[in-house]
Amino acid sequence: MRIENLPLRCSCGSEYMRHQLVDVFVRDVEDGPVNCVGVSGKTVEFYTGAVDCPSARRDAVVVTVHCEQCELVWDLQVIQHKGQTLLTFKLCE
Repeated sequence: MRIENLPLRCSCGSEYMRHQLVDVFVRDVEDGPVNCVGVSGKTVEFYTGAVDCPSARRDAVVVTVHCEQCELVWDLQVIQHKGQTLLTFKLCE
């Protein structure tokens, strides 16, 4: 299956979304400690022992996005779980 250029829309109806942060969470082994690389603008951070990985046992990618119209901030999450890849959206507090 291939889907191209499907625009994301905010709950306000706007299609103008801006990526502001990307976090990649990686484990060397299932249930192992989490390493994370975070990229925001020109800043790249690496840290170990991350506790905010959205996957309880595997890897994940989180793209934090904000709406240019209403300023709502949410996470687009790609999560590995029991052999599946899950795509979720989570509002940021």
